[in-house]
Amino acid sequence: MPDPEPEGIETLSTQALMELVVNSSADLAVIVANPSGVIVVWNPAAESLLGWSAEEAIGAHYSLYFTSENWPGQEMQDVLELGRLTSEGWQLKRDGSPFWASSELTVLQKNGALLGYSRIIKDRTDDWLAGERLCLAQKAGSSGTFEWLPALDQFQVSAEFCRLWRLPVQPSLSIGRLEELTHAEDRERFVTALETFTKHAHVYLESRVDYSDNGQERWLAWRGAFVQDQALRTCYLGVCYDITELKQAAIAARKLQVRSRDLVDGMQEGFYQVEALRDRSGQICDFRYVQANPAFWQNTGIPITTEVVGRTIREIIPEAHEELVQAHIDLLEETRLSPFEIRVIALDQRWFEARARRVADDCLAVLFMDITQRKLTEEALADSEARLKATTNSIEQIIWGARPDGYADYFNERWYEYTGMADDQAQGHRWSELLHPDDKSRIWKIWQHSLATGAPVRCEFRLKHRLGQYHWFLSRAQALYRNEKITRWFGSLTDIQTIVEAREILTRSQEELEWQVANRTRERDRMWHLSNDMMAVIRLDGGLVAVNEACTRILGWTEEEFVGTNYLTLLHPDDIAKTTLKMANLEKDQHQTGFEMRLRHKNGSYRLTSWTSVPEQGFVYTVGRDITEQRQLAEQLHQAQKMEAVGKLTGGIAHDFNNLLTGVIGSLDLMQKHLEAGRTSRLERYMGAATTSAQRAAALTQRLLIFSRQQTLDLKAVDLNQLVASLEDLLHQAAGPSIALLTTLETGLCLVWTDRNQLENVLINLVINARDAMPSGGSITIITSRLQLNSLTQETGDLKEGEYIVLCVTDTGVGIPADIIDKVFEPFFTTKPIGQGTGLGLSMVYGYVKQTKGHIRILSEPG
Repeated sequence: MPDPEPEGIETLSTQALMELVVNSSADLAVIVANPSGVIVVWNPAAESLLGWSAEEAIGAHYSLYFTSENWPGQEMQDVLELGRLTSEGWQLKRDGSPFWASSELTVLQKNGALLGYSRIIKDRTDDWLAGERLCLAQKAGSSGTFEWLPALDQFQVSAEFCRLWRLPVQPSLSIGRLEELTHAEDRERFVTALETFTKHAHVYLESRVDYSDNGQERWLAWRGAFVQDQALRTCYLGVCYDITELKQAAIAARKLQVRSRDLVDGMQEGFYQVEALRDRSGQICDFRYVQANPAFWQNTGIPITTEVVGRTIREIIPEAHEELVQAHIDLLEETRLSPFEIRVIALDQRWFEARARRVADDCLAVLFMDITQRKLTEEALADSEARLKATTNSIEQIIWGARPDGYADYFNERWYEYTGMADDQAQGHRWSELLHPDDKSRIWKIWQHSLATGAPVRCEFRLKHRLGQYHWFLSRAQALYRNEKITRWFGSLTDIQTIVEAREILTRSQEELEWQVANRTRERDRMWHLSNDMMAVIRLDGGLVAVNEACTRILGWTEEEFVGTNYLTLLHPDDIAKTTLKMANLEKDQHQTGFEMRLRHKNGSYRLTSWTSVPEQGFVYTVGRDITEQRQLAEQLHQAQKMEAVGKLTGGIAHDFNNLLTGVIGSLDLMQKHLEAGRTSRLERYMGAATTSAQRAAALTQRLLIFSRQQTLDLKAVDLNQLVASLEDLLHQAAGPSIALLTTLETGLCLVWTDRNQLENVLINLVINARDAMPSGGSITIITSRLQLNSLTQETGDLKEGEYIVLCVTDTGVGIPADIIDKVFEPFFTTKPIGQGTGLGLSMVYGYVKQTKGHIRILSEPG
């Protein structure tokens, strides 16, 4: 079968034709990567040029043939925007040898979707060397040239090279000789540079040379390039030239730059530079920060850890991106320094004051500071001024303000209402036109004096009303100072017409008032001299200032002996402590009444006195009365009443004991007669009668002990509610069937410290007395409760402040007449018929309550 005819190129598919072209290219390395950077095409020219085989390259990341120095990160971003990029530069092969590469990078897209990247690389080392030799030849006119052959370890140098090194002209130099002449601090760098010559195609070195003839040092620059001759020998061609002046200028520029940077970094104002970023259409779409001082973070409030330089406005402040980008675009259009203010909501609503200048076509330098506090202060000042204006317009007084020279520039609404002037008519000094003619000269002198000295103004004058009449005004004005200089005047005008009229009326009645005062003073003096009560004025330290005649008459001392004497020297020794305490209370402005003390008479005896005192303005004014005789009469009366009570008590006791002894003696006499007669049948009856009378006598004795508060009590903690509950059955029996017994017991009561048995007797006694008050029946209610006593709630003075438990027995009986209610606690007092009560029940209750430091009272009305 004959061989098929070879296919023509026109029969190949587009894909096959493209593969043929790519693989047939001898000097163009073609590399294709997908969007993730993975290599998918690596043609034979790429294998030859770069050194990696297609098997090694395909599937690897395109970073395979890049070094850290020529990483194409930014290039890949730029090509996405531009679509195509060309570049030239040194690149390394797999074996590390360099070559000068010309590269074209293209984006591969289909229907707007990114398919990958295509890079075409060509080796243009020969072209570059030709150009470099030409450049070096051009520089050789004013620079020394050298050629270093590493294989011979020899520098072949020009005459100009020798002159730069201050050496005799010679065709070659050793490396050691050049190292010798190099400044000691630069030798290590010089040796390292020589090593770098063998690794890189292009080297630049700066070093210093020490000249031994004059001690000077000069800066020399080395610039060399790798070349390869036709014999494939490696050599390096270069030039060496003097850069001392350039270096000195660079050092000076760096110092200036450092000083400038230190100045910028030390400023409180924020500073930054930005460069514009443009999209494919050439429109500015963002700005990138290229410099920022430390105050940038302080003023913006952006966290100090946030990296700003190299990032865009969109990245740093995305919320305010559009607003800030447009503001910077507007600033780029200005050719001169542009001050402006801007509020950035995204930065905590901060206000900034800034000045910007275009420093290049697409570069701005901005100096700014945070003025948020100033803005807030201005807003607060505006609010304050508005409030001040509203306040001044809401009061009745006229309020005005003036400049330091007295030029009036503010009046509140009251001024215009009173004067009828228009706003423009009141400015300046025209207010003086409304002064009364008789007051104008006087007031003007006062005002000029205050303007010159800063003294406050206080004066009265008449001011013309819009209807023509004059009113009296009180004028007050005060200067405001800043740094010891007057900045403004503020004042007020108060209409005092009614006060002036009242003052005239008061003036006319002054003589009458003085007469009344003098008359009252005479009355007071008469009381001072004629009073039978002692009167004195005492300093707070106890010194007597004045005494009336009653003091000298009652205590026997003369007025001269009293005045200047400390009143404590006249006191009975036992009264000094309590009197001193009372005086201390008077120093606290406490009024003292009914205070008793014993004062020494001139004859050595003591008089009992009662005083009422009040402090005022550092003195004590006091009035006292001699109660010595009154107290003696009271004690005599008390003794007589006590003897009368003892008589009554003795009579009652004798009467009751006589009745009891009659029963005992009578029963014993009958027993004796029956025994003598030999009759014993009724002895037990008489013995029982005698025993009953004796027991009644014992009970009477116990009640007397309780009444006298001499019985020994068995004190324990007692639950009052439980005690009432335990006696309820007994109390029902004692009350009888015609009387209802009710209880109302408050829960949560604390325990009481008392004698349980005696408290039971008290409750039984009170219930029996209540029962006896209801012969026709009724109800008895026993109530327990808690009571907190203090100085306001206490109704009796014999209890201390604190918490108490109340036991209350109420009934619906006939009540107690008001004329005998005060006698019910007296011993042997009773309203019951003879034989139904001893009169000691309630007196025993009273004695027990007082012995346990309690209190008892009766509330009753007949009916």
